[in-house]
Amino acid sequence: MVPVFPKLGRVSPSARRGQTAGQGSCRTRDSAGNGSDSGFALLVTLLALFVVSLLGATLQKIGEVDVAVSAHYRSSTSALYLADSALESTIDDFRQDWAAQGVQSWFYEWVDRRSWPAAAKNPFPDPLGVVINGSGLVDAGLAATPYPGTAYELGDTTTLGSGSFKRLVWLPPTVSPLGANGSSYRVEVQTRAIGTQPEIAAPAEITLDARVSIEVRNSSPYNNALMLGPGNNGGDMLAGDVLVAGPFHGIGGGGGSDLDWGVGSSQQNNYDGLAAATGIGALASKVPGLGTLDFNGEVVGSLDSTWRLRNATPIFNGRIGAVDLTGNTVKETVDALLSDVPITGGTINADVTADYDLDPTTTFPSLSDPYVDPDTGTSWGSYSFWLSQNSYLIPGDDLDIDHNTASFSYTDATGKGSISWDQASQLLTIDGIVRVTDIHLGHGSKMSEMPTVYYAGTGVIYSTGDARIHKNLYPAGQYLEDGADADLEVDGNLGLVVTHDATFHYGNDDPTEPIVMASIYAEDSIEFSGAPNVVGAVVTGYLKVNDSPAKIWHVPRLGITYPVGMPPGQPLTELGGALVDWFQRR
Repeated sequence: MVPVFPKLGRVSPSARRGQTAGQGSCRTRDSAGNGSDSGFALLVTLLALFVVSLLGATLQKIGEVDVAVSAHYRSSTSALYLADSALESTIDDFRQDWAAQGVQSWFYEWVDRRSWPAAAKNPFPDPLGVVINGSGLVDAGLAATPYPGTAYELGDTTTLGSGSFKRLVWLPPTVSPLGANGSSYRVEVQTRAIGTQPEIAAPAEITLDARVSIEVRNSSPYNNALMLGPGNNGGDMLAGDVLVAGPFHGIGGGGGSDLDWGVGSSQQNNYDGLAAATGIGALASKVPGLGTLDFNGEVVGSLDSTWRLRNATPIFNGRIGAVDLTGNTVKETVDALLSDVPITGGTINADVTADYDLDPTTTFPSLSDPYVDPDTGTSWGSYSFWLSQNSYLIPGDDLDIDHNTASFSYTDATGKGSISWDQASQLLTIDGIVRVTDIHLGHGSKMSEMPTVYYAGTGVIYSTGDARIHKNLYPAGQYLEDGADADLEVDGNLGLVVTHDATFHYGNDDPTEPIVMASIYAEDSIEFSGAPNVVGAVVTGYLKVNDSPAKIWHVPRLGITYPVGMPPGQPLTELGGALVDWFQRR
């Protein structure tokens, strides 16, 4: 079916005109309505512009704050680095000053081997004008400080990049012993480091206060009961058994150097058995007593015994230390076993077992080593040359004493040394360094004629050849008794320096388990017969013990009071520095 649509008629012009007119009047009304909507839109637009402007200003302000914060962070970080550099510089100055080993070294001169423990005998000097590793000390002018002592500026203000730093130290420092006997010690210095960064948009200053701890570890040969060198022709370092009461230190020559610590060899950390040793008895009272420390909650006497070995092959079947006994008055365990190779076998009772802890370049002291005099800075081709020029050669060259030797007295006019012998009292008096070709003491004398060579004074007998000791040798008074002078020189302190071999030979008419109280150095070898008791220190390239065991009882005070002239002529020390604590001052 086809749909039918109605027919549309045409619109007349008049009708279109009327429509047009009607539409025109409607536009006028719409125009008024449309004008009201446009005002609202304008208001919205202005409000949007305001919000955008406010947001832009806020973002700009945030950006400025971020820039300022970033600049402050950069400057603060830079100032912190500067302060940290100042702190490291202070520690390095103390290290380098110490490394000078007495040659224009103020720090070394005050805390050297002779200043502890008698600090009252060596008062702290006036720091004004003192130079530490090129950095002078001047009073910081602080009226009130948070630390004891006086604040001094160390060196001038130092420029580093666009910033700078300055350093302060409080003096005097605090000195305290390490271990029981004080031959090693800790020096603590309060310091301040101020870093300033003025060239960045936000200048900053950072102040760090730090307490610097400097450990001065005494590695002198005479801070040991026994120190052994490269061995017999580079081979065995020890033949026979020893009882070592005190520290042991062995430095082999590498290659074929062997240390045979046999089943009869032992080390202990106390004087147990000293008074009971044959022949000593009441003579034990001549020996300074043990220092004490707190160990496992108990105050105990200790020799600060360690067992060190480097550059040698150990054959270990003996004993080191003993089991700790609660309630005892002495320390049984040794402080540490320190070796560059593992130690296996035997019995070990040590608080610490670790690698060798001293400078790996340290060698056994030789008379042929070059030497720098710590007092003058003068270099010598060898230590033996220094000894030859700073010792007194006695008439007749040899020192040969027995009961028939007439009294004598020799004194060097230049003050290098003196020696005298009193036949009636059998007393040898020594001062300074006396040089001889060979030493013979007591050979040919019976026990009834001369059982003991007594000595007094402080000095060294230097033999360019050999030494033969056949009788007891110990001081008439106390061993290592403090003298009155400021550098801890003592009375009753004898040193023997032997270029080649030293023999302590005791036969049928010699003492049973003889007694020697001295510091003994023999570069090539030492040979013991008769199972002697040596109180002091033994230093040699090779030790041979015929009648085992030889007993060596260390006196810790020797580590700081061995007589001038004993090789290597100046203290060997290891310096370790660390920050105990630090904080940033606000």
